[in-house]
Amino acid sequence: MIVTRTFLTALFLCTALALFGTTVIGVALPAIQRDLGAGVDGLQWIVNAYTVCLAGLTLTGGALGDRYGRKRLLLLGIAVFLLGSLISALADGVGLVIAGRVGQGVGAAVLLPGSLSILARSTPDPVRRAALMGWWGLFGGLAAALGPVLGGVLVDGFGWWSVFLLNLLLGLAALVAVWVAVPESADPAHTSLDPLGQLLGIAWPAALSLGLIRAGRHGLGSGVWITVGLAVLAAVLFVVVELRQPRPMVPVRLFADRAFAVANYASFALGFGPYAAFVLLALYLQQGRGLGAAESALWLLPLSVAMLVASPIAGRLTARLGGGAAMALGYGVAALGLGGCLLLDGGTPFTLAALVFGLVGFGMGLAMTPTNVTAFGAVPIERSGLASAVVNTTRQTGTVVGVALLGALYAAGAEGADVLPGLRLAMALAAAVTLLAALAAALLAVRGKTLVSAR
Repeated sequence: MIVTRTFLTALFLCTALALFGTTVIGVALPAIQRDLGAGVDGLQWIVNAYTVCLAGLTLTGGALGDRYGRKRLLLLGIAVFLLGSLISALADGVGLVIAGRVGQGVGAAVLLPGSLSILARSTPDPVRRAALMGWWGLFGGLAAALGPVLGGVLVDGFGWWSVFLLNLLLGLAALVAVWVAVPESADPAHTSLDPLGQLLGIAWPAALSLGLIRAGRHGLGSGVWITVGLAVLAAVLFVVVELRQPRPMVPVRLFADRAFAVANYASFALGFGPYAAFVLLALYLQQGRGLGAAESALWLLPLSVAMLVASPIAGRLTARLGGGAAMALGYGVAALGLGGCLLLDGGTPFTLAALVFGLVGFGMGLAMTPTNVTAFGAVPIERSGLASAVVNTTRQTGTVVGVALLGALYAAGAEGADVLPGLRLAMALAAAVTLLAALAAALLAVRGKTLVSAR
């Protein structure tokens, strides 16, 4: 396959569209809370309606693309994302905003695995593939950097609904670019559909999110334990069903490969820690510091810019050091930044906040590429769509659990209008989970189980 700039731009636009669905919304949440009367639980669902669908449907999105055509599914995913954006933009209540976010999540569940699978298949050379993933991360970092800033300006200038119009414009550009520049590809012989596994795959994160969000608002009552218990049961049944399927949606036995297992835990930690923390930091800046949407976005800009700077470096580090060592460095830096968030208070100067946020972003930028490359390197090239779907699913599942659990700690720990006690509880847990990913990756590097050494 000939890799052209137009081809790469089309795939990067799809990735940016899906990332905008997570990064832009954070700065709009306080305005939605104020205008529509949403509680903290409502804000959590505005975030998690997207991430639950993304986590639960990414596996199917990757499998459908492999089976019926990746370009065809990308175009369909963009169309669904656009419809969801329009519903949210026109919403006059929290329920409709959440409904539109469901549509965005369903569309993004096709866009992320589809674009990554096409990119991974564009070259058989693992070193070249790592470099392309670095450029993918660079463009994703650019979207992450610009998204909150543009969103903040739009929220302050026009209202929270305007962030969804931004998604509409970007989606139309992606639709045209994919139609023109991306060739069709499919591997139907290596894919299968698994309706029961799909149902359980979306049921357990949704139930877990519901239970954790309810715990943050109502405490650990019997209803919360029942909901969490049902989530655990659904997760266990999901594993059992997939083990018994002759051609499962998720080949659970792939997790017996140490590199694949570590990459997916690390991806989960990336969602649980830095990605979920981004939402809470946006709330802290507006609720705890009294900043406007645009000003809070500028305070968060060092995080996004650092991620942008680190992304191309990550591709070179992965090619030189291997996945395990590059992952250990990225997650270690991110954990350091999350730990630094414990220093934040109502009078923290911008310079200190910028340093802490920058560490989180730089670690995220260093971590994403080696995580993806390590996961891809553990499966045959014809199953790249599956590997992409699994690693993205674990990251989005981490975000679902992180937003729900860390958000519950944030709400439960708040003392009246003082959100700092809850923020510190949440950041401490986020840092611990991310640090554990760094230690697992370091152990992987020591044992030499990396993509570069394997190939």
